Amino acid sequence: MTKETVGKLRQAFLMGCDVTEACAFAEISRDTYYEYCKKNPDFPTKVERWQQNPILKAKATIYGNLSERETAKWYLERKKKSEFAQRSELTGADGEELAFKVVHGEDSTG
Repeated sequence: MTKETVGKLRQAFLMGCDVTEACAFAEISRDTYYEYCKKNPDFPTKVERWQQNPILKAKATIYGNLSERETAKWYLERKKKSEFAQRSELTGADGEELAFKVVHGEDSTG
């Protein structure tokens, strides 16, 4: 496990890769990765922090753009669903409940 390989792993994890993807990116086996983790017990903690990077970047982007109407609307629709989420209700004619025909073992089209 060279310094270059660890750097490639870091780069992959900063992009949000899982272990399998990071190992492929660094061109090492998963066994090599896990052996390195055993010998360097602080490494998995670093990996967890690195893997949070894309999430933190995305959150920073959203929060940084909340003054834009569409971003603010999108954010509220997700964070305050009961108040801001768009809802659709499906009903039959005159608001009646929809009836669904369930057919087991045969084609319901005829």
